[in-house]
Amino acid sequence: MTWMSLEHIGSLVKSNLIHRIPSALKGIPNNDSKKLPNYLCEQIIKYPITSISFWNLAEKLAGIDYKYAQGLLMGVTKKNYKNYKYLFLKSFGSQFKNIFKAYCSQEADIRDIIFLMKTYRVFFDRSYFDPISKISKEFASPGQYQMTIKLTHLTFTEASHFLVEEDTLCAYFTLAYICLVTNFGNKMKWSEITKSEVINIALKLQQHGKWGKKVAAIILDECNNDAESDPLVETIYNYDYKSFREYFQKTTESSDKSHKTVIENSIWKIPTPSKKQNGITEDLSTHIESGNLLRIMAFKNDKVALTEAFMDFNGGILYPQNMLYKGHPISNLEACRIIKNYVKYNVKTGFGILRTIKVGQDKYAILYKNFEDSICQEDKELFHSLNLGDEVELKIETKTPNFYKVNIPNSTLEGFISQKDYNQLSCEEGGTVKARIAEKPLSEKAPLIFGSPLPHAIICDKKEGTAIEDGLNKLFSTIELQNIDAKDKKVVEILLAEYPSLTTSKNIEVISNNINCRFQEDMIDSQQYIQKVQDYLDKNNFWISPRVYNGEDHLIVFNQEKMLLDIVRDKNTFYTKRMDDANVSFYAQKTIDANKLTKLKIEGKNIKLYGTYDHIATDYDAEATFLFIDRLNTYFKIKYDLQKKVHSALYQSAQDFVNQVDYLKYQIDKENHRRNYKKSFDTNCLSPISGEVQGESVAIKINMSEDDYNMLSGDIDSEDSILNEIRVNTFDNVGKIIDHCILKINVEGEYILHFLGSHKNIDEYLQNGISLQGDANTKHLNIQVDALKEFTYDDQSLFRDLLGGSIATPDILNYQGIKYFNEYFNDIESNNNQPIAVKKALALPANGILLIQGPPGTGKTTTIVEIIRQLVKEKKKVLVCSQSHAAVGNIFEKLKKSGCENILRIDDEDETTDTKFFNSHDYELFLRNNLTLMERLKRGETKESDLLDGFCYSNKSISIQYIELHKKVIKYYGENMKLDTPIVRKALKELENEAESISGAMLASQIYQSKSVILGTCIGVGMNFVLKNRTINFDTVIVDEAAKANLAETIVPMRMGERYILVGDDNQLPPYVDQEEIEHMLDDADYKDKIMITKEEMVSSQNKSLFEYLHHHRHPLFPEENLVTLNYQYRMNPEIGDFISELFYDGKIKNGKGTEKQVVDIQDYPNPVTVIDTTGIKYNYEQRFNNSRLNKCEANYIKNEILPKIEPVLVNNPNLTLGIISPYTSQCEYIKSLISDKKIRESVHTIDSIQGMEFDIVIFSFVRSFSPNSNQKVGFVDDMKRLNVSLSRAKKKLIIIGNMDTLARDSAHYESLGDGLKPLDVFKKLANMPTKISIIKTQLEKFLSFNIEIGTIFDNCKWELSNRLRGFIKINFIYQNEEFSFNMKVRDRFFESKQPDEKLSLKYRGLNKDSKPYFGFSDTYEEIAFSFNTVEFEGEVVSCEGKDIEIKIGQNLFRGKVKNIQNNSIMPNTKYYFVKRLMNSIEINWDKCFEHFVDNHTTGDKVEGTVSGKMKLDNNLVLYFIHSEGYTCSCASREYLEEKSLHTFIYSRHDNEKKRIYLKYFLSYDM
Repeated sequence: MTWMSLEHIGSLVKSNLIHRIPSALKGIPNNDSKKLPNYLCEQIIKYPITSISFWNLAEKLAGIDYKYAQGLLMGVTKKNYKNYKYLFLKSFGSQFKNIFKAYCSQEADIRDIIFLMKTYRVFFDRSYFDPISKISKEFASPGQYQMTIKLTHLTFTEASHFLVEEDTLCAYFTLAYICLVTNFGNKMKWSEITKSEVINIALKLQQHGKWGKKVAAIILDECNNDAESDPLVETIYNYDYKSFREYFQKTTESSDKSHKTVIENSIWKIPTPSKKQNGITEDLSTHIESGNLLRIMAFKNDKVALTEAFMDFNGGILYPQNMLYKGHPISNLEACRIIKNYVKYNVKTGFGILRTIKVGQDKYAILYKNFEDSICQEDKELFHSLNLGDEVELKIETKTPNFYKVNIPNSTLEGFISQKDYNQLSCEEGGTVKARIAEKPLSEKAPLIFGSPLPHAIICDKKEGTAIEDGLNKLFSTIELQNIDAKDKKVVEILLAEYPSLTTSKNIEVISNNINCRFQEDMIDSQQYIQKVQDYLDKNNFWISPRVYNGEDHLIVFNQEKMLLDIVRDKNTFYTKRMDDANVSFYAQKTIDANKLTKLKIEGKNIKLYGTYDHIATDYDAEATFLFIDRLNTYFKIKYDLQKKVHSALYQSAQDFVNQVDYLKYQIDKENHRRNYKKSFDTNCLSPISGEVQGESVAIKINMSEDDYNMLSGDIDSEDSILNEIRVNTFDNVGKIIDHCILKINVEGEYILHFLGSHKNIDEYLQNGISLQGDANTKHLNIQVDALKEFTYDDQSLFRDLLGGSIATPDILNYQGIKYFNEYFNDIESNNNQPIAVKKALALPANGILLIQGPPGTGKTTTIVEIIRQLVKEKKKVLVCSQSHAAVGNIFEKLKKSGCENILRIDDEDETTDTKFFNSHDYELFLRNNLTLMERLKRGETKESDLLDGFCYSNKSISIQYIELHKKVIKYYGENMKLDTPIVRKALKELENEAESISGAMLASQIYQSKSVILGTCIGVGMNFVLKNRTINFDTVIVDEAAKANLAETIVPMRMGERYILVGDDNQLPPYVDQEEIEHMLDDADYKDKIMITKEEMVSSQNKSLFEYLHHHRHPLFPEENLVTLNYQYRMNPEIGDFISELFYDGKIKNGKGTEKQVVDIQDYPNPVTVIDTTGIKYNYEQRFNNSRLNKCEANYIKNEILPKIEPVLVNNPNLTLGIISPYTSQCEYIKSLISDKKIRESVHTIDSIQGMEFDIVIFSFVRSFSPNSNQKVGFVDDMKRLNVSLSRAKKKLIIIGNMDTLARDSAHYESLGDGLKPLDVFKKLANMPTKISIIKTQLEKFLSFNIEIGTIFDNCKWELSNRLRGFIKINFIYQNEEFSFNMKVRDRFFESKQPDEKLSLKYRGLNKDSKPYFGFSDTYEEIAFSFNTVEFEGEVVSCEGKDIEIKIGQNLFRGKVKNIQNNSIMPNTKYYFVKRLMNSIEINWDKCFEHFVDNHTTGDKVEGTVSGKMKLDNNLVLYFIHSEGYTCSCASREYLEEKSLHTFIYSRHDNEKKRIYLKYFLSYDM
């Protein structure tokens, strides 16, 4: 085949007939086949083919001859056409593996295989090793083994096993290399390789012949430096170990001569020094020669540095790991930094020689640098005391072409300063200069940089500092400044100091500097081409990104069309290095991808291109331009990273808001799902129905099931939903929507379909049937989602101000002399906070927020109305909202009554109230209907029903008003029919023009703009067709009942204003939460994995209001100046008010004027607060009913006992209001079923429905009642907010009924966290109320009510065994016709002495420590013998020996042990007073004995006594101790009295304080 055949192959490439090429190659002669690979490459580059075609071709060529495929793959790689190479990653791994196997099977040159592996190294895995291993013994060098092992990702175990089994010298050398040179595998990233593993490999290698043993010896020697003592090494020394080591080094080193190749060789690197873990080994230390001052010439790839030649070395080789501190390697990063500075500043420094190597004939020294003694402790302290910007005295050491090497005098700290900066300094005496620190390294070992080559600090005066601070405030938000890193902040301060105009620039990201750049010599350099490129630049805008590649400054410029311009700076000139199109160039696309995050932009016309010889202004400073762009880019990077950091912080702080967004999205999905439900009804289910009034829209009654209605409604369930009205659509056979309708349930429970719009003909539906589908309404949900996102993530949001601690606070100084509209404020308590709330509301600055906490009855609405009127007076526009219609209506009515004009109430999405209803659509329709009416009147029609036929409006209320206006037109026309016809025509024409030109939205907008106050629900104003676009800006937004609105509901209206006032009480009911729907959401498959929170966390988020979130915000604290608590209540009787204040508001709420008049008299309930305790009543426990609870005992008591006392009061005073309240729906329904009076039945409410309401009399039923042995909890009654609302509705009388034993039981409550009063504390206070009434008294209460005196005797008491083991009997007795039964503890001897039918005589001894009565035996002996009570008695001593005593009590003898024996003697046959305390222990009551003696004798009485002891005194006196009548007396006498003899004495006197009795001797006689 001839040359034409090659051209034929080229034509196949051009025609994209790639699949024919392999068959066409078979006839090519050998001499042409060599040309084929290059030719194919050229053709493929010229006519690009698809990746799949390329790889299929390469696979087939490899099957024919691997050289074809080799040439193809290498050709496209060498020509930088890498598209095919990188696209391989995605799809063509199998083809490449086949090509590789073909290489190996055809015994390709191993060097070709290695080249292929190096080129495509990112694609290899372990499976590629098998084909290579088959031809591995052809490997020519250890480097080829190493590359193969590295690229195929073998483990160390696999690699070592393979190399040992190879059994070639080359493999052994490779094994030694990977064991030793790579520091036990660290460079190969082998985690499992250890020193012991290497030794095991060496031992295996010893079994493989001579060379195996020699290589093993080298490995063992390097593992164990003390080779002489290693027996394994000694046994193989006869193999000429030292000569072999030299051979090993020569063989492993490259055959290239130049040191450059040694350093740059990527396969085989010069061996690194062997080190122990604690630094340099001892055997190497003998080779160190210090003091060699050398200059580093090059530092390659942060891996190896080469010094200049010295001594007899061709150069020195320095590895970063040989940079040491006290013998230990420093971090690689720090080592590289130091080496780079040595290169950059071109200075000599001292190194030590670690060892020497030879590369061919060249000799090199392996160097190290040890900083051990270079820095002393004083210098370290000096280094750490230095800061950026500090001015330091310096001394010049040496000079390089561009820098001075300097040091700080009297220290070893070194540094550099550029000659440019040095020339600007003035030299001091002694040859020193003073310069500022521009760059401080991390370590004291690295050099300091002085001057300002890269300044990181600024020094400025106070004025400049203020300007910089202002600049920071303009460039960053408050929360960003709080989170910015100190180093980043310093960088931005430098930027502002150098470029102060940045803060005044509108578009800081747009580079206004010119970039003047030349075309490089290797690029096309012609004026025509340059002009063409310049024209393209002038017409486009570009992104620009500064980058530093390989020490060069680059500006990467690109645009949306993916055109790339790479500009490089060389000294003070920019050059165009590369121009490319990323649409066809992989390199360009990769470069753009690497720089796509840049925020900087430049107009193309600011990039000026110059030819090689064109003149550029001499004062153009490319270095300053690049520096400015680089600094600006750094600022945007800092800004971007800071925004991510702030966003993350916001996300964490905004978790409640995020949870609510997730919940709203779930509701949106659920609502959209309603559209999928469709239901058809045939004609039998349909019947027409007329409007209730003339003009109301037509409707159809549909006979449908409740299930159908629920499916169409989506089973909507929320606290404020209108459940009897939903939106639906009718649709035709193909699913197209025909009409929008409202499906309602009337009072009879019928389903009525109302058609929106007038003149609707429903006959077609009645004849053919109707099909309905739910009309998903997600607008209100989407509005809330948008509001939450804007609130949390907007740069100027209140939420950021909160987290930044920068909430604006009000200053009321200018409002001290305010004149109030409501006279009430002029006659108010001096410390009442209502005036303060008004003043702070008026003084609130822009973007400020004020919380007004209004406890029950403190006049929230009165305060709101006064604030509104004051704001209107100041020409402010006010938006007033609440989450409920009732609260909005309440404020609206009070505003009207107060005389406030120019107000507008928005009832819902379409309906407004301006003391009349207004709707733009209806108003436009009204004008058109008037036009029709005039035409009919003109034709002479007179019947009113005909004149008004077809006039329909959106609802009943509007229809009534507009029909009345139409009737006035009819009347007016009849009265003025003689009016000139041309005038009538003119009026009709004007009316027609007005109707045709009117814009509903414009008209509504004009009306809204004219109003000073607009009121509506939170979501209603957000959905309003005028307000939702925020075309009307409100000065102030007031949200009432803010603590009951969830986060989203509050935030929706706040978006429309500049200042915000939230009024509410977070101690009352929180936002409504549908916990069942939350459970469904968390169980939903689409949300389960997305939302990783618990039900409790989600409920907590939904249960939280913005009012509560702000009020209790802690990090940082919400400012106290922005919170006012209304502190005087005017609703409740003072006793009720104090009761509520103490329980829920720490006693801070006081009673206002007039509350003392809030009284009502009710029989049996004289106190304002009464607690009725049902504890002790049989069958008083609760019951479960319909997932709720009821307590029939409490309900019946209310009906039978309480209401009969209240009803007469209500009859006598009809103005009084009653509220019967319970937490549970079932209890309310049961109470209603018991009550026949309709008015009272309508007074029954649940807690959730009464916030904001008040009643003169309140009866509250707690319901919860269960056994003490139950493990139940009181549930959501255990809620301070619910308790507050429940108990604070009463104005004059509060009657509470419940089982206080259950409610005040610790085990019935969960443990409460946090400080302050807990629900359990509230219930315990209720249980101990002095006005508590027990419905049925316990026997204890009955017993105590008799006020029985202690010591009362109860005869004829029956007894029975209660608990023999514990010694209890149950005693039964009757007292005043009441039977009582109590437990009494007795001793075991009681059961031995008494029979069950034997009656007891007992004595009442009072209450024990448990406040229960306890009894004793009336008989003294029985009391001593049978009871455990403390007993006092008088007994005659029969005998006393030591402590054993016998006492006679009546006819009974008692034995015991006496504790207290005065003078160790007790006289027999003498009466003493005793106290029995324990079972057999007694003690004499000497006080009682003393009192008995004194009471029975007078001075001078004769008494007899026995001498029990004596004591000598002065003057021959003897003090005798005399026992007389149970007491020891004293007698001083000179007479001798024999001991234990009886004598007569005279009673002289006594001492009450010392309890002493003094006798005189009278007469002595023998016994």
